[in-house]
Amino acid sequence: MTSKRLLSNLDKRGVHHLDCTYKITIHGYPLLIYGITDICGKMHIVGFMLTSHETSEDFKHFLFGLAKVCEDLNIEFDPEWTMQDAQLSCKQAVETVCPNTTVLMCFFHVMFNIKKFQKSNKTLMNEDDFVLIKDDIRKLHFSKNEEEWERGKKDFKKKWAKQSPHIYNYIENQWFNGAFTNWQVYHNPPGFAGSNSNMEDLNADFKKFFTKRKRLSIKCAVETIGECIVYYSENAEPFALKPKIFRRVTDKASNIIKTQFKKSGKHSSKYFSKEAQIEYHIDWKSEPSCSCFGFLKKAICSHVIAYSHLFEMNWYGPKVQKAYFY
Repeated sequence: MTSKRLLSNLDKRGVHHLDCTYKITIHGYPLLIYGITDICGKMHIVGFMLTSHETSEDFKHFLFGLAKVCEDLNIEFDPEWTMQDAQLSCKQAVETVCPNTTVLMCFFHVMFNIKKFQKSNKTLMNEDDFVLIKDDIRKLHFSKNEEEWERGKKDFKKKWAKQSPHIYNYIENQWFNGAFTNWQVYHNPPGFAGSNSNMEDLNADFKKFFTKRKRLSIKCAVETIGECIVYYSENAEPFALKPKIFRRVTDKASNIIKTQFKKSGKHSSKYFSKEAQIEYHIDWKSEPSCSCFGFLKKAICSHVIAYSHLFEMNWYGPKVQKAYFY
């Protein structure tokens, strides 16, 4: 179930999300929800499907149906990225129907599953070690590129393979070499969502405001989904196409001087901070980018704003230029 207004979100560039929520009907049928997050992390609903199972065929039926409706309405349905939790049947369906997509793994669910494993194997590992293991997994999540990820993996193995072999083997088999390995920030497009958290919030809102936390009959559930579609179609928020720029970022940019940049190519430059002894690479061709973590997280950073102003590139318009000066 969907509407033409909700389907129009698919024409925008964003991360697609596919998830299930439960306790909707008296029969226990799961509700599949499809959405897309914009560059500011806002979730925009696309459609729903009430199903009796969660097999690969069920997910395919949903996605093929969505693709067919989009084709009839001349709406492009070719996601670059699809975020999900560790559900193999969903992944197989997504890769079949959308072969050009990169399936991203929700990092919240990575940590949730590691903690779940630890709880069921408490006697096999030290609690203090587990706290340190979680910290190291978070550091791996924040790897800025493939090289940093591979280096971090080697350090993780050297540190934990002998000290806590039980949980190390689980993490290596499941999250380093398994079906769901794209949970590091460098796999995500800069600025976009790195988890299904916004989808979880949407699921919670659906139960709170539409089902009133009651299990419904199939008929009532379908009617309620219809009400939800009407509500979100009539109250759709604008789809953000550009990152939100915060004053603290422009303030930091105003302290950067021209000599900190050195051109390294036709469409690239290097930024070097003498105080921090850190070098970042700034690139631009179709759009600006920076190798710093801030850009990976928010699709904006002080380095690209400063470069835009100092070299009169005007990437972010007069409002940001004014903020840079004042």
